[in-house]
Amino acid sequence: MAYLITLVAAISSLVPVATCKRDTKNECCAAFLADPSLRDKVFLPESSTYAERLADYYSKNAALSPSCMVLPLSTGDVSAIAATIYENGCQFGIRSGGHSAYAGANSVEGGVTVDFGYMNATSYTPGSGSVVIPAGSTWGQVYETLDPLGVSVAGGRASSVGVGGFTTGGGYSFHANAVGWACDTVRNFEVVLANGTVINANSEENADLWKAQKGASGNFGFVTQVEFDVQPTNRIWGGFIFYPAAQALALFEAYVEFVNNMDKKPNSQALMGIIGNETPNVQYLAPISENTGVPDRAAFEGLFSISNATSSVKDHTYADIAPLVVALTHPGWYSNWIVELYASNVDMLSSINDSFLKTLAKMRAAVPNRQFSFLVELQPVTQSIVKHSAARGGNVLGLDSVVADGPAVMCMLSLTVEMTDLQEALLPLALDLRDEIVAYADGKGLNKNWRYAPYAWGNQDPLADYGTENIALIKAAAGKYDPDGVFQTLRASGFKIPV
Repeated sequence: MAYLITLVAAISSLVPVATCKRDTKNECCAAFLADPSLRDKVFLPESSTYAERLADYYSKNAALSPSCMVLPLSTGDVSAIAATIYENGCQFGIRSGGHSAYAGANSVEGGVTVDFGYMNATSYTPGSGSVVIPAGSTWGQVYETLDPLGVSVAGGRASSVGVGGFTTGGGYSFHANAVGWACDTVRNFEVVLANGTVINANSEENADLWKAQKGASGNFGFVTQVEFDVQPTNRIWGGFIFYPAAQALALFEAYVEFVNNMDKKPNSQALMGIIGNETPNVQYLAPISENTGVPDRAAFEGLFSISNATSSVKDHTYADIAPLVVALTHPGWYSNWIVELYASNVDMLSSINDSFLKTLAKMRAAVPNRQFSFLVELQPVTQSIVKHSAARGGNVLGLDSVVADGPAVMCMLSLTVEMTDLQEALLPLALDLRDEIVAYADGKGLNKNWRYAPYAWGNQDPLADYGTENIALIKAAAGKYDPDGVFQTLRASGFKIPV
């Protein structure tokens, strides 16, 4: 104990003595502090950096309190961190951008959170055809770097989303229908294995890990940086089309028509949202985009032609448009996301809307005049996305058979509240809504039984939906690259490989 107190006192400006106690979890923090290469990168609960990083989580549900945070600055730091975790049996969590919603997504209660937030310097050499991005970058940081250079990548549509978790979970971008998932545009993953070894995974070197890493999240090692194909413009034409509630059915019909024909216009994308809160109003909208930056109103004519629709669509850079998505939400509140996948079908959307409105009324009655936000967001998953994936080496998402008979729409329910008592009152209603929608889809044969990991709720099991062959590939890669199962037993954050 005397040694630990002496060590901590020596660096008291960073880590207060009072926070170190003699238990297993804090012994891991002490082990990091004992490493001269890491001690100035370790932050205990009473440090200002710890408080700032904890406050920076998108969802308070995810902002668990580790015994310490370690913020590497380089791949070498990550290698040392991994070796220390391995040698000391430390329970740990992994944070990239900290944008996922559920408790346990990207941190750990007690133990060590390995926070990649300081590894965020995007590198692009003009003419190289690729961009190298550290896993701790947010997509807002990436776009701000690339915009002056006139290029972009198939990245996140919200500026606060982190590169690492987004990409290894699949990654739905503005370019999805043109190039596949973001993970399909990855040329190389740099990965630090559990024992500290640094390897590359690409089409020629460790190709089995390269494929498995495209969708299987943090189950193999610490992804430290990702090399992406470059996209040739920094311009995007897009924004929101808003609709009166009386035109909901017309919107559903136009949206399904658009989704069912997306394969003919790969650069055009439309999502759909229904937003409710404590006020009497319900907002219907379609976020649209043309990823070439060239205005193409004709591609969205059905969505524009609905009576009394209004629009904010205009020319943007990617750095300009990405913060607009975040502005629709409440960063720093308690967020809850639940996701399913259904066939693209007008009756399906109408049923979702009817059930949503009934649930919204129950929520308003349950917490009168208390502030909350409840959202349904729909995103298309098309055959083109899957075909591009296959052409680029494949991934493990298992969507080939899921959309074989036609396009589908991801349906994410998002409940956001400021206080925990509201969450306790309203989350059961949101879960009941999910169950009601699933029951309808099951009864009509419209449920695709697939869940997208970055939007999944904590008790969902998205990797189990990837299919027998892909799960076998994931297990084989884990057995080869993490033979001691460190990322299944000591890693406390994220979704694990199905047993």
